Amino acid sequence: MKFTSLFMASFFILALVGSSLTLAYSVELFNSKLLSHVRQHLDDVSKAYADLVYMFLQTKKERAIDFSSDGFIKESLLKLKNSSVNYTEAIRRLNFHLTNNKLPLDKDFYAVMVFDAEGNLVGTTNPTNSSRIPYSEISSISKEVFSKGLEAPFVGEVIYDEDARRKSIIVSAPIYDKDVFLGVIVIKIRSESLSKITEGKTFLGESGNLYIVNKDLFLITPSKFLKGENKGVLTQKVDTENTRECFEDGEKYYDPVSKRMKEHTDKILIFEDYRGEEVLGTHEYIGEMGWCLIVEVDRKEILLPEKEEVFFHYFVFLSIIIVIFSLLGYLIGNLMDRKYSIKKLK
Repeated sequence: MKFTSLFMASFFILALVGSSLTLAYSVELFNSKLLSHVRQHLDDVSKAYADLVYMFLQTKKERAIDFSSDGFIKESLLKLKNSSVNYTEAIRRLNFHLTNNKLPLDKDFYAVMVFDAEGNLVGTTNPTNSSRIPYSEISSISKEVFSKGLEAPFVGEVIYDEDARRKSIIVSAPIYDKDVFLGVIVIKIRSESLSKITEGKTFLGESGNLYIVNKDLFLITPSKFLKGENKGVLTQKVDTENTRECFEDGEKYYDPVSKRMKEHTDKILIFEDYRGEEVLGTHEYIGEMGWCLIVEVDRKEILLPEKEEVFFHYFVFLSIIIVIFSLLGYLIGNLMDRKYSIKKLK
């Protein structure tokens, strides 16, 4: 039994060491390929949704440009420049036109406003405003969007609209009659319309999270992990390695002339998110707005299920190898013991 025990122990150790080295190499190769696949998927997702956000904003800007060319709006602004016109009737007709012919064209709109060349509010879909409101009396938000829309079409930040008491995106465009500046058209958009693009997406497991932050690092679309009616919009700051890297990329690679990012490779990062969870994530800079679209997934969700499966197969494989090598060691050792016993008898 001396050789039998020796060979069994030797073959057992050989099988154990060999299998362990094979496992270490296999797990490393598995993790590398898995992370590479996830990184590519996250990169594809971030680019696709950034394009959707850009198209959404461009569509709304084009709608404002379309409204600015409306003949009835131009005619009304020209009439209101005439001191002898019936202001009340002209404004009533303009309000009716905006409410019935413009506002229903896009379900994402909740208000349309027209300002004359001096910034006075002369047309609105708000039924409580039926007369001209001087520039000095309009809200600070209205003054800002009027000034932004003086020279070119403009898409604003996600803000809290105090007039309507809701979160809003405001777009505006100048109104011209040939080369004569007549005023500014302003459209207020429900911010939920933007949130619908990013919210509730299950592109990668239960922990997959996609949201947008503004240049101040505050959420402007909800995060799936935040509760309540607000879900962190304009209240939750996301100061992570991923968001900082995104804005740094924007400074380095965004070309304001072409309004596109220069060729570069976005990093796929492993970092702690705003919850303190370790996640795998990437980003896409939305240059014209100065926003960052963030895509993340919990690292443990990516690796744990697959690792458990790998370890299960490894232990099955290891058990089979150990049994085979131990049996082989037993047979060889037993054969050696028999030969030694026969030789000893002779």
